[in-house]
Amino acid sequence: MQFYFNGFQDQDRKTIDIEYFDPTLNEVIQYNRSINIIKPVNSNVEKYPVVIIIHGELVDSNTMANLKLEYLHNDYMVILLDVE
Repeated sequence: MQFYFNGFQDQDRKTIDIEYFDPTLNEVIQYNRSINIIKPVNSNVEKYPVVIIIHGELVDSNTMANLKLEYLHNDYMVILLDVE
């Protein structure tokens, strides 16, 4: 079994701007969302398969870390999106 620590993963935080029209309120809704993009550093893969994990407060940090590391171990790029 191979373990990934912070030195073995490349992590980047991006902020995306979201804008949409809400017909119920009859107005444009705008907000920002932060996402974490993580990929394994030691992989020889040029194009990674991607998994997007949307999570909230019900998933503890230890479970999220184990899930993320399992995907990294299998040469996936992981995108984490925290839902409030």
